[in-house]
Amino acid sequence: MDSRLHRWVLAVFALHLTFCIARLFYASYGHRATEIMEWHEKGELGYQFRHSDDASIKIATWLCEKVPLDHVVLYAGETRDRIQILAPLLSPRLLVRAKDVPPDATMAAGRTIFRGQPPWTIDGNGDTPVVEGKVRSLGLRLR
Repeated sequence: MDSRLHRWVLAVFALHLTFCIARLFYASYGHRATEIMEWHEKGELGYQFRHSDDASIKIATWLCEKVPLDHVVLYAGETRDRIQILAPLLSPRLLVRAKDVPPDATMAAGRTIFRGQPPWTIDGNGDTPVVEGKVRSLGLRLR
């Protein structure tokens, strides 16, 4: 009787091990390979903002291309989700909360505040863009 029990336990263990190994290759390595291919196709910004709308990607791309490395970008709104993704992509530039900076200021956190208008039309009447963080997207307005 003990011999049958040992064989049964060994068979169940072998079956379990087989499924674990198959799942490892399928779920882990396969999923990671798919993510790497997606990153190569969309680029870093497109991949990081893959769950956002096209406007968020356009805003992030414009900021990364136009903001000098020693400047700050003002932001308002939700600090989680898209702003958390944008912050390291803008590095070494800094994000500073707009409400902590006076409207006529030219410096924040010891750096120059970025001024410029995107090539598309946005709300506001000023020359300082403010990134508006929303839970699933980014917005942009002028201050």
